[in-house]
Amino acid sequence: MDQDRYPIYRRRNTQQVYIVRGQPVDNRDVVPYNTYLSRLFNCHINVEVCAGMRCVKYIHKYIYKGHDRTTLVLGQIDEIKDYLDARYIGPPEAAWRIFGHPMHEEIPTVVRLAIHFPRMHRVLFNPRESITDILARAEQEESKLTGFFEYYIANPIACPYTYQEFPQYFVWNKTQKIWTPRKRGFAIGRMYFVSPNAGERFYLCLLLSVVKGPKSFESLRTFNNVVHDTFKSACIARGLLEDGEEWVQCLQEAAIMKTGSQLWRLFSVVLTQCFPSQPYALWNKFAVHICDDLA
Repeated sequence: MDQDRYPIYRRRNTQQVYIVRGQPVDNRDVVPYNTYLSRLFNCHINVEVCAGMRCVKYIHKYIYKGHDRTTLVLGQIDEIKDYLDARYIGPPEAAWRIFGHPMHEEIPTVVRLAIHFPRMHRVLFNPRESITDILARAEQEESKLTGFFEYYIANPIACPYTYQEFPQYFVWNKTQKIWTPRKRGFAIGRMYFVSPNAGERFYLCLLLSVVKGPKSFESLRTFNNVVHDTFKSACIARGLLEDGEEWVQCLQEAAIMKTGSQLWRLFSVVLTQCFPSQPYALWNKFAVHICDDLA
């Protein structure tokens, strides 16, 4: 593997030489390809093996970066109108879109999990409604997090899972606002990212990632039959903050979804505002991820 975790292919000299366009070529000149895809689409298609997180993360960022763009220079040089950022769609992409073919597919399904404080979940409402009606509906409405608590209240002997593990075994019913057992397929849960300078919300996220089968926000703050006043004090009681483990978990989660520039900004926030006990150890553990786009 090279430094970006792409495989370096071994193409031996098999002593078989062919003349292509007047030039002798052998096995060492053949790039990785897939015979089935080349015949199916009747065009040149290279195939690469992705064996590391850095190359997979690059592919997904490339999908979501938007359309291909070109830089045009119009007329004489003008410092104000020097360059035009234009959108370019080639014939293959245009035809693909006209026929309504899917642009990409993601497997497995990723379920986004909301994080909020008690009675602070998001509620959609019509501004023409009365405040009384809005508040009455908000009291009865369940979020994915409160629905997670409600499931373990109704099923106290059920197998305990953490909040992020839950979507692997249950499906969120948007109509009834309840979690139901998963009958087919596979999914993974991802909590919305919370910055370490978000205070109590960050410690709530930390508890949800380790506590299995909680029944309420109060049970999250309970450890050894002691109900703590804050989520931070509950994290301290569980030993999650003694050795800087919260910053390790924070950067581990961020490394999966954030670019290098976003990571070093987050790392600077951790250093300047959160005062980790072992900053050099954090750097040694995440330096590769923080610097992954410097090349």
